[in-house]
Amino acid sequence: VDTPGLLDRPMEKRNDIELQAISALEHLGSLVLFLIDESKNCETPIQEQLNLLEEVKLLLPDTKLMVVSSKADLMDPAPNDWDFVKQVEKEWVEDGSEGEPELPLLIDSNGRVTMSALEQVGLESMKLEIVRVVKDSNENNPMELPEGWYRSDIE
Repeated sequence: VDTPGLLDRPMEKRNDIELQAISALEHLGSLVLFLIDESKNCETPIQEQLNLLEEVKLLLPDTKLMVVSSKADLMDPAPNDWDFVKQVEKEWVEDGSEGEPELPLLIDSNGRVTMSALEQVGLESMKLEIVRVVKDSNENNPMELPEGWYRSDIE
């Protein structure tokens, strides 16, 4: 679920939309992507974003959290593996995007997964990682019956 942005402020000062977003995060998924924007044109200072990240960690202690830096194309210096990730993703897409290979993630200088939507770098790798994490966290196979249940169509 893509929630509206949350602001770095006390819970009692949050509006209804922010409270609904928090509720959705608490009850819906097995993975939360927390986007950080360290670019100069971001209106929310990085310290406020990091404060909010810490609050989200406290609110969702049992939920896997992937912290993702956006706008890798604006980073100076660029991530070390930019060209390599770009080439690997390009080849995978050109080959038909088959299967779920472990493409290398683009990592920023802070050790966070990063991507550039504008340049289309790091997105394919991140999408595959998201699928992998969600699949790994899914404890129940909807096609299996609990142990001991009888199915008449299986001998």
